[in-house]
Amino acid sequence: MNSTYAKLTVTMTLLLSIGILSSYAQIPVDSVMITRDKSDVEGYVKGEELYATHHKVYGKANKIRVKAMDKLKKEAASKGYQFVLIVKDDFSNTPINNVSLVGVGYTDQP
Repeated sequence: MNSTYAKLTVTMTLLLSIGILSSYAQIPVDSVMITRDKSDVEGYVKGEELYATHHKVYGKANKIRVKAMDKLKKEAASKGYQFVLIVKDDFSNTPINNVSLVGVGYTDQP
């Protein structure tokens, strides 16, 4: 009796988690466009803020920024956003090189 109950509980948990995860329409990471131009996202539905950071002890700002943008794209894709408008881009080099990005996700679906 206990093993049947455990199997039923696991099955229900999996079904619930699939339903929760599918509430976001995931899209391919490569199809997410990152922009700094607000006119690129006019007419699209504004979503939530997205955050990404990347740091490296020895590294050029541009290479670190690319890594942070990759993280931002992955987060946006997992939440179904086709566009990310960068609203904040900070670089600091003390004590290590660090890039912090803040973007807003946009989608064509309400």
